[in-house]
Amino acid sequence: MSGPVAVAAWDANSRAYQHWPHREEAENWALQHDLLTRPDTDVYRIEITLADCPFARIFSYAVDADGRRYLDPATRRPAQNEPAVRILSELPPPHLRQVMA
Repeated sequence: MSGPVAVAAWDANSRAYQHWPHREEAENWALQHDLLTRPDTDVYRIEITLADCPFARIFSYAVDADGRRYLDPATRRPAQNEPAVRILSELPPPHLRQVMA
């Protein structure tokens, strides 16, 4: 393989994702593959890439001890965690392989 290939990118902040007919199915797939811990998680983007094996990068907002999002004092934007990386046992089905900005 010549290099990593983007397979899917699901971004909860994207208007296209919010109106995507497969959104609920993509979220269920992510739950079943331990990319989300619960449906109302603070994950806002999942990128699935194929390199030597399929893997996902999971982007999430940081939360305080009470589970609430907070602003980064430097940027005054929602604070974000470092992306988590998970190796996947399989790729999502073809109809869920949508790359959204």
